[in-house]
Amino acid sequence: MNYGNDTPIVLSDFATKETGRVMGKIMQSLATRSIWTNVIKGGNFPAGMGDTLRTVVQLPSITSGLNYAKPALVDFNSICGNLGLQAKHSTTEYSTKLQALRGRGPDICVNQGYGAFKGWLEMAIDALVKDTRLIRDAIDRSQVYALSGTKYSCVSTLGFNARIAGGTEQSLGIVPVATLPNSPLSFTGLRNLVSFVKEDLFAEPYNMKVQETGGYDHFALFIGSQEIIDAFRRETAVQSSLNALAMGGFKFGEKALTGMNFQTAGAWQGIAMQADQFALRYDAIGDGNNGTTLGVPVFISPFIEVVDDANTNRSHRAPNPAYRAATYEVGFLLFENALERLVPERYTGEGTAKFDPRLGNGELKWHYMIDNTSNQFGDFGFHKYEFIQAYRPLRPQHLVTVHYKRCPLTDLTAC
Repeated sequence: MNYGNDTPIVLSDFATKETGRVMGKIMQSLATRSIWTNVIKGGNFPAGMGDTLRTVVQLPSITSGLNYAKPALVDFNSICGNLGLQAKHSTTEYSTKLQALRGRGPDICVNQGYGAFKGWLEMAIDALVKDTRLIRDAIDRSQVYALSGTKYSCVSTLGFNARIAGGTEQSLGIVPVATLPNSPLSFTGLRNLVSFVKEDLFAEPYNMKVQETGGYDHFALFIGSQEIIDAFRRETAVQSSLNALAMGGFKFGEKALTGMNFQTAGAWQGIAMQADQFALRYDAIGDGNNGTTLGVPVFISPFIEVVDDANTNRSHRAPNPAYRAATYEVGFLLFENALERLVPERYTGEGTAKFDPRLGNGELKWHYMIDNTSNQFGDFGFHKYEFIQAYRPLRPQHLVTVHYKRCPLTDLTAC
């Protein structure tokens, strides 16, 4: 069977047929938590300016010859003729390119729905929408990692500074230190890292207005798995502090102790937390062979495909056992104005050459083409989507990836 431009298609027959009486309802596809969409600052990639955007970032100024620990002063009555020290400036430049990912749903015969159980196609579309959300998050997560200019590895045998790779504007895409992590991340370790990035790398915290006081809360944002965030909450020092707050009548302590997630209470000691349902995990570092990149973790997909029926082109997504058992995990420590996600301005051609704008935000669109062969009546069609974006680094050293070892959860004791 051909469709459109003589391309063979394989129809997906996933309709639930109403053969007899079906009890209950077709349930929606399971939802996932999406956090990256609102975390990354957005903007537009201007049309008609080429597909590569240059960004110039101002570096901190330096006064040549000045001892910033103990500036040398001159007596005022001797200052005549002294021209003083000269401040100097510099910049660095990044190039940002538009990139795209296209996808489509299965080929469907619309007439299959006539005898199908009501709601089958609506639920199938819902599942496809949720899949595109997963893809959107996966693109954001992987690009933030790739652009990160500071990478921290939890290696207890190394000193603090030796655990850090990068840390400058020129460290765009730096790889982590070669030693694999041997320790999980602790809340104390996270606090030390926040202090380092703020004080030594001059990172700007996020600002959020506090309704109760009218003032502003300043915080860094940590994105990690629910597993590591819960481990923070179980630490003795954190538990003691939260208990004291709760006993003192502070709502933060109550929310942090009773809420399902630590992050429901807001920023804690200058750190707000968000749980990433599919944090990056790996078992090994790439050696440059078999398609791997030297020094970059070989990340494991959270999902595998389960083929239900190859004859009717039916498959579904399932958890990947290798992902669940992975040894290492990555969290993200983010600060304000570190990067932007740019989407293209709508471009519809010029003069008389006009065409439909592309689907730059992952919107699903039904597509079918009437032809003179297999689709004369428009029986067949599919959904399509396209993500187009560019990630512009502004302060890549303020995108911090934290590599740590996952420790087995111990919630049972033999009796």
